[in-house]
Amino acid sequence: GKEYSDTYYALKKELNNIESEYSLLDSNSSTFNDDVEKLYVKYVNKANEVAIESGYGNYLESVYADTYLRDYEYSETDNFYEYVKRYVYPKFVTIANRIHADIDLLFNQEQQLLVLYYEKDCFTNCFKDVKSYVSYMGGTMESAFNNLFKAGGGYFISYEEKALKGAFTDTFSKSGIPYVYFGGDYKDSFTLVHEFGHYHAAVINDNELCFDLAETQSQANELLFLQYLLQNEDFSQKVAGIFEEYKLYDVYSTIIMSTLVNELEKKVY
Repeated sequence: GKEYSDTYYALKKELNNIESEYSLLDSNSSTFNDDVEKLYVKYVNKANEVAIESGYGNYLESVYADTYLRDYEYSETDNFYEYVKRYVYPKFVTIANRIHADIDLLFNQEQQLLVLYYEKDCFTNCFKDVKSYVSYMGGTMESAFNNLFKAGGGYFISYEEKALKGAFTDTFSKSGIPYVYFGGDYKDSFTLVHEFGHYHAAVINDNELCFDLAETQSQANELLFLQYLLQNEDFSQKVAGIFEEYKLYDVYSTIIMSTLVNELEKKVY
């Protein structure tokens, strides 16, 4: 592997300390936004120092190569930004408006179906639906799911008010074993299916993949779960249509958000 200097490791430790400072910030504090801004400026400057010490021109160059595992430079993404702006964003706005209009036409009972799968806590409301879907898929997906959610499995669910809000999949640094976390309002069925997609990918893939492919299995898992629901639940045509529209909305959101993050990083670093 690549060898690094003692200076690199010292700078990397300072960078990790800034990340730790951020994780300890109180999001309810009146100074939260100002605190985040100060830490972010510190992080950007330190990250560039780390990148330069490791032989890159700036931090974005280093993460493109070492973290994102991309075989192209960030300057090559300019055209992609224009494509998203011209073609994807208008479709996103159109479908967002259509969803709001269509939801208003649903009866309250039909709206509750959307709430059940997209908002309610899956672990206490519809876990059996996810388990049934995974059993239907079978193979490595079923075995990975059973291994994850067995007693003592690598999943963490927090109901603490001050706990980290969000859902993510990562690996334990020493063992490399994947785990999944769910906190705050991020416990609905589609979030569970999404994160399980990441977990399953980590279990079956021996090699690290390009960051551009990171959402492939998780997003695909959501689409497959949606099709399973539509085929096995007694949804009205209106409800089924909104489920499909909402998934498209989610896909467009991911593309737009990822593109904006990339543009921000290009300008910042």
